[in-house]
Amino acid sequence: MENWEICSGKSIRPLVTARPLVNEKAAALPDASTLAEATDIITEAIQRQLSSLLVVSKDDIDPKKPIHKYGVDSLVAVEMRNWFSKGAGADVETAEILGDVGITDLTNKVARKSQFVKEELKG
Repeated sequence: MENWEICSGKSIRPLVTARPLVNEKAAALPDASTLAEATDIITEAIQRQLSSLLVVSKDDIDPKKPIHKYGVDSLVAVEMRNWFSKGAGADVETAEILGDVGITDLTNKVARKSQFVKEELKG
């Protein structure tokens, strides 16, 4: 189990190395039959990770809000970028992760970039 701290009451930082944003559903990306389904899989993985970090219900993570609204800082964004690369097969910049777009919009971009999502779904 990794140790986390809340900095300035607002941001989350790993005290050691952050555990990867892994969700057993992320393995289902190649089986997604629509881009929306792939986006939902990635969105749920992010919601689960943020809910675990913030110790709140997954339902309290609004996918319309940007990730930075939940106190995610650049260190956590780097961990998320690494997961997007390994777990979702997509290269995403930390600036995109910390940008002012909602989680669903971000995960739609990730799904479109993912090498695990079928090309015909990306249209």
